[in-house]
Parts: sequence; C-alpha cells; structure tokens
Amino acid sequence: MHLARAHDVHGSRGRLSLNVIHRFFPSLKKRKWTKAERFLNKAVDGDVHDVWIRGYAQALRGMIIALRMDHTSPEPFILKLKRYYEEPLQEVKKEFLKLSRRSLNTEFDEGYFRAWADYTHYLLHRGVRKKIEIQLRHAHT
Repeated sequence: MHLARAHDVHGSRGRLSLNVIHRFFPSLKKRKWTKAERFLNKAVDGDVHDVWIRGYAQALRGMIIALRMDHTSPEPFILKLKRYYEEPLQEVKKEFLKLSRRSLNTEFDEGYFRAWADYTHYLLHRGVRKKIEIQLRHAHT
C-alpha cells in the first residue's frame, strides 16, 4: 500500500496517519464531529511537542471546522474535493505530496500538507471502491 510505505519514514507519525485514514476520515464523512474530535485529541495528546504532528492535527481541525460550516461562502476547498473525479484528485494528491516535501517547509508545513494528501488518498480509495461496487451491481443486473 503506497501510504504505508510513505509513512514508514515517519515512524509513529505513520501510525497516526494510518489511524486517521481508518478512523478519522470516515467520521468526517458521516459528519460525526464529536467522534472525530475525540479521536484527534486522543491521537495527538502525547505528541504536542512534535511540530509535524501539530501541523497534521491543524489540517484535520480545519477540515472539521470547514465541514461543520459548509453553508458559509465561499465554498470550503474540502467540499470541492468531494466532487472531483479520480484524475483531478490524483493531481491534487500529487500537489499536496509535493508541498509536503518542499525543502523550504517547516516540519509543521510538512505535517499539514501530508494530512491533506492523506485525505485525498482516502477520497481516491473510497471512490475507486465505490466505482467497482457500482460496476459489479450493473454487471449482475
């Protein structure tokens, strides 16, 4: 799995990131804000001095806020991402990964952009699986 390989480099950060994909992002999708916030607080509780994790957590908090207030104008970027198809999402993911690796970034920036790359990965994975399920349903009808 691409994400696991990429996050092996980050040690405990990789575990945080993979947990986010498996626990946090589904809570966002289901609009379970309290559950998402509880997970986030628990996940970063012991790592408040790790700047990378603070950046990652800040991006996740921003996602919660944007989705909670999705009625505001202008439309939050996170809502726009949900409408993207596979190719544009792949491009966005590549850009976030590129931003997370820029030499001028602080560790905070690296973590922040990595969270967004992980979110696009989650959307891509969920979208691809959904397309396969739809194709299978149509094949059986």
